[in-house]
Amino acid sequence: MTKYTLNILILFVLVISTIFYVRFSAPPPSASSIHAVYAADFTNNDILAGASHNIFIARVIKQDGEKALGASPETQFKVEVIENIKGDLQGTVTVDQFGGYKDGVLYTVEDDNPTPNAKNSDSYMLQEGNTYLLATRYNETEDWYTLNSFYTARKLLSTDKNMNPSDLKALADNDERVKALKEAYPKEKLLDADISHENTKNSFVSLSKEDQEKIKAEVAQAKEVDN
Repeated sequence: MTKYTLNILILFVLVISTIFYVRFSAPPPSASSIHAVYAADFTNNDILAGASHNIFIARVIKQDGEKALGASPETQFKVEVIENIKGDLQGTVTVDQFGGYKDGVLYTVEDDNPTPNAKNSDSYMLQEGNTYLLATRYNETEDWYTLNSFYTARKLLSTDKNMNPSDLKALADNDERVKALKEAYPKEKLLDADISHENTKNSFVSLSKEDQEKIKAEVAQAKEVDN
């Protein structure tokens, strides 16, 4: 075998080895997106409010499970309820979030979020100690509140895990997104499917006249303060 032929053979082996390493030894992707089809236009606050069973402010206590009801990952969190916008939750409840980690890959749900870097783990997954605005639907079988995965259904309000609940409530009451959903609740647009299946939990029309007037008065008062 000539020296030239030997050099070519060595080069060929190195190339094949490199291809094999890249193809079969490279780590899996760190994130993957789950395609979602949404039942309504959740950029409309009235529709988002109507499609939600409970809208509330809550601080995340801890991750509490990874039970998936379908093929895609889901993650459960224990949260402390700070304030209700729709519904009357108290104490701690479980929130279910579509997405999570599986085999080292973070799965997130497509939500048309225009915010850059909205799909990294710190911004997409709920984080312990953070306080959020959450628009959810109640799952009676699992006794948890499933977070609507569309980006308008949540907002990070605070990362201060030591802020007391009264200060968190005051912070939330001054947040424009919170105010927008409070205003939307009295004029919410219920989903036709929920109406036909009698699944309109905590709908505004189901409230007593007294409670309806109280909510309207709070919304009007907040508007006066802003003006």
